[in-house]
Amino acid sequence: MSPYTFFSNSKRYNVSTSHRKINDTFPLDDTKVLHERIKKCESRSMQGQIPICWDHAKDEYIFDKNGNQWIDFTSTIFVTNIGHGNDVLKSKIQDVLDKPLIHTYAYIHEKTN
Repeated sequence: MSPYTFFSNSKRYNVSTSHRKINDTFPLDDTKVLHERIKKCESRSMQGQIPICWDHAKDEYIFDKNGNQWIDFTSTIFVTNIGHGNDVLKSKIQDVLDKPLIHTYAYIHEKTN
């Protein structure tokens, strides 16, 4: 069974809500090769995913290179349950990177910021 059975390659999907903006056919023509390649490598349990090639993400949304936007329902499965590009998290990581002390082994250190 093809992982794209719920998508018609000839149908153009047009969805516009406050959380989704989709206006394309799927998979995108120039990503079909990538989808076929990954299908040969991924375990069967990982196949059958929506044929989207992620380009970038922000907060709870993912985008492809054509600007189609979906809600990222995978975020709580993996590691982005605070949202992609979370500004608070980025700021805290930057605070650590800006301090030239990354690790102190078993020694104490004063909290920065």
